[in-house]
Amino acid sequence: TICVNPTPTASFTVNQNIGCAPLTVNTTNNSPAPSCGQNSYLWSVSYSSTAGCLPNTNGASFINGTNASSVNPQFLFSNPGIYTISLTTIAPAAACSSLVSTQQITVKGKPVVSINALAPTCANQSVNPSAAVTCYINTATTYLWSFPGGAPSSATTLNPGTIVYSTPGTYTITLSVTNECGTTTTSIPVTVNVTPSPVVPANIIVCADATVGPLSFTSVPGATFTWTNSNTSIGLGASGSSNPIPSFVATNATGVPITANINVTATLSGCSSSNIFTITVNPIPTVNVIPNQ
Repeated sequence: TICVNPTPTASFTVNQNIGCAPLTVNTTNNSPAPSCGQNSYLWSVSYSSTAGCLPNTNGASFINGTNASSVNPQFLFSNPGIYTISLTTIAPAAACSSLVSTQQITVKGKPVVSINALAPTCANQSVNPSAAVTCYINTATTYLWSFPGGAPSSATTLNPGTIVYSTPGTYTITLSVTNECGTTTTSIPVTVNVTPSPVVPANIIVCADATVGPLSFTSVPGATFTWTNSNTSIGLGASGSSNPIPSFVATNATGVPITANINVTATLSGCSSSNIFTITVNPIPTVNVIPNQ
C-alpha cells in the first residue's frame, strides 16, 4: 500500500483580532487532514510597535500549556502593537510544507501620559500646565486634571488653561487620561514661592532744605529691595537698591509744592511685588517786606 498525501494547506481562524492589552487570542486550526498520518504544525508570531504606545516590545507568548507545535495554540499579547500570527502545516513522512497562513492581531493600549515639568512659580501668579498624551487618543478620550489648592481646582480638557495658587507651598498636579483601554494617571509637583510685599514709609511732606530719611523698608526674611524715584528735583536720585534709602536734603526750586512717587520693589526667589509712597517738598516761603509810607 502506497499513500500519497496532497500538498498540505495551512488555514486557521482566531476568536478575535483586535482588543486591548493584555489580549488573549484562541486559534482554530482548519488545515485539511492528510490522506494518511497526521500533519505537524509550526506557529510563530512577528511584532511591530504602535507609535506612541508603551511598552514598545514584543509581548506575545503561548499560554495554557500550548506551544509552537500545538494544533490549536492560545496566545497572550501583553503589550500594545501589531502582531502577525503565522502557521505552516507540514505533511507527515514526506515533510512537504504548506504556504504560510497569517492572521493580523491589533493590540491597543492605555494612554501614555507625561505632564511637562513646571518651573517654580509665585503666589498669586498663574501657571499653565500642559501634557503629552499618546496611544489611541481620539475624540472619545477624556481628561481629568486635579489642582488641589489651586483655582480652578480641576479641568476636563487636554489644555486646562491657567491655574493660580494663592498660598506658598508645594502642590501636586495630577492628570488622568481615559481611552477605550483604560485610564493612565500621572502626577508632578509644583513649587509656589512667597511673593514678598514691601512695607514702605507713610507719605512724607517736608519743606525744602529739610533732611529726609533714612527711609527703611520691611518684608519677609531674605527679600531684597530696589526703588525708583519719579521726580529727582526733590533732591533724591532716580533709583537705587539700598535699604534704607540714605538721608538726603529736600530741594524745591519752584514756588509750588512738588511730589515724587517712590516705587519700592521687594524680590525673593524670583518673586516680587511693589508698593509706593510719596514725598512732597513744599517751597520755602518768600517774605516780602513793605516799608511804612
